[in-house]
Amino acid sequence: MSRHFAITTGSNTIEPGENRTGTVTFTVSNNTEEGITARARIFPLDDCREEWFTIEGEKERTYTEKTQQYTVRFSIPPSVPPGSYRFRLDVFGVENPDEIYSEGPVVEIRVKEKEEPPAGSPFPWWVIAVIAAVLIIGGGITWWALSRTSTVTVPDVVGETTQQARELLSQSNFTVEEKSVLTINDNDIDKVIRQDPPAGTEADKQSTVVIHIGKRGIQVPGILGKTIEQAIEILNNKGLAYHIFTDAQVKEKIALYKRSLTSSHISITKPTIPRVRRTNPPPDKIVDPDDPVSVYMGSGSAQNIRPLHKKDLEVIGLSSNVLRKMINTE
Repeated sequence: MSRHFAITTGSNTIEPGENRTGTVTFTVSNNTEEGITARARIFPLDDCREEWFTIEGEKERTYTEKTQQYTVRFSIPPSVPPGSYRFRLDVFGVENPDEIYSEGPVVEIRVKEKEEPPAGSPFPWWVIAVIAAVLIIGGGITWWALSRTSTVTVPDVVGETTQQARELLSQSNFTVEEKSVLTINDNDIDKVIRQDPPAGTEADKQSTVVIHIGKRGIQVPGILGKTIEQAIEILNNKGLAYHIFTDAQVKEKIALYKRSLTSSHISITKPTIPRVRRTNPPPDKIVDPDDPVSVYMGSGSAQNIRPLHKKDLEVIGLSSNVLRKMINTE
């Protein structure tokens, strides 16, 4: 594997907390020319699932400096059994992903059985007395502090623009924190969809009110079972970016067929691309238009998958009209 990027991490083994979440930091060093634009993506192995992971910040970055750091957050669902789950962070050049591509180190997440308290242990009744005393003392202090606190009623800013909401909240002596919420409702774009605390709540002056601003999203279409031509047409019509993946065996057949076209010693039947078996995010999920949808052609398994690029599709004779309309140019 060509080492266009050197990818390292502080630890190759992670034990998540009780809520099965955690973070892994990767350092990526650019060994190619300065100014290259590259994209990072999660590559799950074995029974690991891509949807458990989130890359903080921009996935696609221009390397004006030699190194970049990527923080990967993971959250493993409670339904997943205890065990070891492996993944890696891969980085590839946006303009030439087939040639400029590096695989990161494999990181193992060890999910343990939830520990149960030992049976038969005597209950420490003295703890009840301590808790009661703390509650009585703490309650008195809290009452005294609250009785001296100046509070104000939170105004209703739902439906207002960001600027209008900020002005109303500032007039009531609140600070404002903004968060984006994806929506497919045109009437909610750039408007406050939700606020926390809600309107009518009594809150301390100078405390923070979080306003959730509607951002345009797109609903992932249902393309399961579609051919690659049908899937590309539907995704293009939706205005979604996407990456296409297939099984390693299919990718190898395409490469062998490509070699057979220039060799008189090899005779290989043109391979057929399987139908769509899985997408990430799944159908009906609302996504950011700039965040590519992963489309898996074949078994749908997260094991042994490979990216499927325009060059591969040209080799097997996919319609030039379809290729011209592909939004992602990889």
